[in-house]
Amino acid sequence: MKGFMMTGLALVWLAAGQIATRVAIAQDDRSNDRPATAPGRQFQELEDPVEPLVPRDPRGKSDEARVDALALFARGRILQDRGNLQGALAAYQQAIERDPTALPVYRVLIPLAIDLNRIDDAVKWATKATELDPADEQFLSQAAGLLIKHREDIAGAIRVLDRASRVPSLDKLSPQYVNIMLNLAVLNQAADRKADAVAAFEVVFDALINPEKYHLDFKTRAQMQKNPALAFDKLGQIFLDGKKTELALLAFQRAAELKKGPGAANLNFNLAQVYLQSGEPEKALIELQKYIDTQLQSKERAPYDLLAEILAKLGRSKDLIPRLEAAAEKDARNSWLQFYLAEQYAEANQLDAAEALFKKTLASSSEVPGYVGLAGVYRRKNQPAELLATLSKGYSEAGDLKPFVAEFKAIIANEKLFASLMKSGEALLGENPVKLDFPTGYVLANLAADGKQSDLAEKYYRSLLSLRKERADLIYQELGAHYIELKKYEDAARIYKQAAEDGDLAEIETRANFLFMATQALELAGDTKGALAAIAAAHELMPNNPVLRFQEGWVYYHAHRFDEAIARMEKLIEDFPQRQARTIVRKAQYSLSNMHVLKGDIRKGEEILEAIYQEDPDDVSVNNDLGYLYADQGKNLERAEGMIRKAVSSDPENGAYLDSLGWVLFKREKFDEALPYLEKAVKNSQGAGDETLWEHLADLQDRLKQPAKALETLRKSLELAEKATHPDPKLIERVKEKIAAHEK
Repeated sequence: MKGFMMTGLALVWLAAGQIATRVAIAQDDRSNDRPATAPGRQFQELEDPVEPLVPRDPRGKSDEARVDALALFARGRILQDRGNLQGALAAYQQAIERDPTALPVYRVLIPLAIDLNRIDDAVKWATKATELDPADEQFLSQAAGLLIKHREDIAGAIRVLDRASRVPSLDKLSPQYVNIMLNLAVLNQAADRKADAVAAFEVVFDALINPEKYHLDFKTRAQMQKNPALAFDKLGQIFLDGKKTELALLAFQRAAELKKGPGAANLNFNLAQVYLQSGEPEKALIELQKYIDTQLQSKERAPYDLLAEILAKLGRSKDLIPRLEAAAEKDARNSWLQFYLAEQYAEANQLDAAEALFKKTLASSSEVPGYVGLAGVYRRKNQPAELLATLSKGYSEAGDLKPFVAEFKAIIANEKLFASLMKSGEALLGENPVKLDFPTGYVLANLAADGKQSDLAEKYYRSLLSLRKERADLIYQELGAHYIELKKYEDAARIYKQAAEDGDLAEIETRANFLFMATQALELAGDTKGALAAIAAAHELMPNNPVLRFQEGWVYYHAHRFDEAIARMEKLIEDFPQRQARTIVRKAQYSLSNMHVLKGDIRKGEEILEAIYQEDPDDVSVNNDLGYLYADQGKNLERAEGMIRKAVSSDPENGAYLDSLGWVLFKREKFDEALPYLEKAVKNSQGAGDETLWEHLADLQDRLKQPAKALETLRKSLELAEKATHPDPKLIERVKEKIAAHEK
């Protein structure tokens, strides 16, 4: 809608004649004493008769829409000036419905929607506006910001910005282009899309060192230089990781030029990385030694890992420990270096030397890596008492057990040592009074759970309840999760119900949450009646909570009581507009769609998904689900493939998405291209409905003339189908027929 760029006031005056006939803007603007004059009549005797104006070029439908939009836009501006924000929003919305290309309307509509907390609408309109003008900075920032802040949809924001960066009319040597690439670089980095991030950072780095080339003014340059993401040393590391060695060297050199004093020594470390990557390990060793000699600790353990890598490249790994010993003797306060040397002693099976150095360093620097390393020494020396004490101290220092995950796996793999630790714990529990403290008990409980010793795990967890009542929430959750992981759903439900009744958990929300979890466990255990009772109890604590309302519908859904589930999901959607409970409402919509499909009403399921897609075409789930429905029916196949590829690009390891893509490619007779996706789908997916994925793969193997593989795959599909909680008789019969045909 070009030529629509003027102030609201000027626009009102310009459109006044047209507006009066189309929209009643102000009820008090009615004064006009002159009577209407009919065609062919005269105002005065000597004047020419008044004739109706007949345009030389009559208006078309697009012109009519533009005029209507203009009038509605003007109405909205007046209402907004008067403080009637809801009325203004409605007028603006009507304006873009009449003329969806009216960019000036979007400029006022989107901020107003945000102010009125109509976030979903704001996202929809901002995304639409970027499609109309992909390079517009205002729309780009609005769309990307809304997608990230309110939807946590980084992939969607990347798509918006990427589309803008490719607009042919966008000057690739402009500040606007640099800004788009900067945002793309940061978002791609956050999404772990390393190659795309590096490519975008290349443009930004070039703009930093050649600002005149991109017409960057002083203010823009100053802002870029203050951006932490654009520090030269960080850019150098990004380029190094992306194998852009020359760019990395240039960035590191720029970083060194800006730093003076000890910080400049980081250049030696960075140069060592560059030289190693460029195939010059001798130069790398010289530069790294310069860094080590400065006794800096800013790079933590990275210099010593790099040293090991360089020496290995040179075939001199035997020199690692002597070099570390020489450095450690000069730099006794460097705990990173001391711990690293102790680790090398342990790897060289010098366990006594490793133990002594770990203990000596921990005495002055009580850090988690030291406890992890010392625990490994005691495990290898088969000293369970010392091992348990070290793990307990390490947990107390770290606050969680994440640093010890690998150590736990190694302990459990050593059956004799694992049994000794469990026996030590039971002995502590058997003492009167009990001598088991919380850190030790927590370590033992987690070890027992990881080792699938449920009785012991529960015993240790229950002992913790009496030691730290304020941690009861965590203890119940972890114990219940242990039983869920082992698919012991009855035990999980028992734990969750006990938690809901525990007087130490007085908060209503906490108790309701445990009843929610009990509902899930009970239904998975096949106790639908118990599940409904649990969710009813949760409703009493938190009436009309949308999450609990959804969970009730889910119970009926999972139990295949579809009519009751549909009624509850529809009521939930009716009672909670999306802006109040967007995530839950959307989940309810997806559940409704799936239930209608399962009931055989595929068109109804499609309609629900198509409405979601219309509202939010970048929603990953709807792109997959609707694309799959189209593919399964053999219709809209080209469009379906595009939709599903959008889903796969956002989550490349998702088994369901991979199956959808493989299946639409199968339907399009792209058999060779479909194979890797369907093979990966059955490998990655481990949930309900896997039998369908295996059937899809078998059908493809048939078309690829691999009958033996197809028969084996069909048998796997049948096995999963018959073990399903709610077996699909049609699928089972279909797969059996295919197996019989193969066996003949």
